[in-house]
Amino acid sequence: MVIRTTALSFLYAMFSASKAVQLVALTLMVLSGLYGLAVLFTIFLICHPAAAAWDTSISGTCGCQIVSYISLEILGALVDLAILALPIIALRPLQMSLRQKCEVLGWLSIGAVYVVTPRLRLWWKLD
Repeated sequence: MVIRTTALSFLYAMFSASKAVQLVALTLMVLSGLYGLAVLFTIFLICHPAAAAWDTSISGTCGCQIVSYISLEILGALVDLAILALPIIALRPLQMSLRQKCEVLGWLSIGAVYVVTPRLRLWWKLD
């Protein structure tokens, strides 16, 4: 959540001339915060007592953890993809050569590593 907020704050400041980009960045910050709350609630409320989620020696009842975590991961991936798409939308109307736009987009797309890595980890864990 902190990484998303930092990236969105950077994009908010970088594209300050575009009110539409700023509005989308703020909306994505709110969605990211709500996503973080959903993750916390899922971690602590999926099992009763809550410690049964990580301590198998405690007897308790748990909801379907795999489905919950996969759903949260999908939602997180959608927010991350929206964050990665934001510079594409913001760069399009700028009066720069295509080469310059591609260079800036390349630097801003380094965050794709952050998007891909956790999804690969989840994919390997599910196999």
